[in-house]
Amino acid sequence: MVTLRALLKVGVWAALLWLLLMLPTYRYWPLETSAKPLHLSKVVYEHRPYSIFVSHLQEAVYKLASKCPMPPARTRLILLGGSGSQAFYPDFLGDATAADEVSNLSLPLANFTQIRQVYQDLGACLGADGLRNSTVVLIPSLMSFTRTGARRESAYSFYELEKLKTRLYRGEADAVTPRLPAPLMRVLVELWRPLIPMRGFINAVRDETAYLRQSLKWRLRPSGPAPLRERPALDRDLSLRLIADFLPDAGVDRPFAEDQVAELDGLVKRIRAAGSAVVIVDQPAQAWLREAAPAFAVARQTLRRYAQANDVPYIDLTETAGDDEFFDALHATPEASAIWTRRLADALIALQATQPSALGVVARRAGAPGVGAPASDALP
Repeated sequence: MVTLRALLKVGVWAALLWLLLMLPTYRYWPLETSAKPLHLSKVVYEHRPYSIFVSHLQEAVYKLASKCPMPPARTRLILLGGSGSQAFYPDFLGDATAADEVSNLSLPLANFTQIRQVYQDLGACLGADGLRNSTVVLIPSLMSFTRTGARRESAYSFYELEKLKTRLYRGEADAVTPRLPAPLMRVLVELWRPLIPMRGFINAVRDETAYLRQSLKWRLRPSGPAPLRERPALDRDLSLRLIADFLPDAGVDRPFAEDQVAELDGLVKRIRAAGSAVVIVDQPAQAWLREAAPAFAVARQTLRRYAQANDVPYIDLTETAGDDEFFDALHATPEASAIWTRRLADALIALQATQPSALGVVARRAGAPGVGAPASDALP
């Protein structure tokens, strides 16, 4: 009896301590509810604002799990793509459509396989009715055509690897599933809160230790540039080398990125089978990248031809941005992100004027105020 009472006391104190550890996390990640729109934090490449999440991949995994299932009755505009399309602010696209919610679930290191996996997880949360009430805007980039494993030797996508790191998921490659049903996963994610920032803390200690070690070596024997605390921006030479490594088929007399083109086709068919409309947007790219990377022209042509052959509405934004709007070879500056979003909003409005059914359930009615007019006034 004494032992039982002691164990109970330890359990109560442990629960209180865990609750105290949970409370600070709500300042940086407020409690999620199904009624709140699904939003990921905005990307700032110059400096990363403090977050309890170590990456946008980790943030997406936890936030999807914490909001599942979602109310199916709302109409949604869903943006899916890679790190470049994270620049489009969902807050500013609502006036371009009649959607009740706009969510940008674009994630870094995303090929079409990973984009499809994100869509599958979102579909599991929305259900059949929720998917019918949604329209998907695919915003791929050149790197969306890279095969899974090209950037890291693994059969798992980066999104799946992040899910496995949480210990809340399990499964083989392309079949990673939650350990518990959705309602219980929401409870488990809340209880998991104190563990979420631990990855960031461990990474910070590791990075700081590595930086101090490199600095000491450099001071004792200076050679080459001094070590940097932050990852340098992708310069032109590095970008071209990475593209050549990841997309070796470009410029070769054989089909380009067959596996990812097949993934794109399967994703579009899946979206349409769910009763959703789908639009493809070619995102902005720097002039030098368009001219110097053979893979860029091949990927752009592949995407356009696919859209035409399958009657998918296609918006080309590749040449709409000046080189001064890019932080590095692939990503927008914070100021340019608002400009890019404004251009996308205007393009969606123009698309509705020429193809009224292109955006499906989120299309604005022909007589609605502002249809056919640019959305620029509604944006910063």
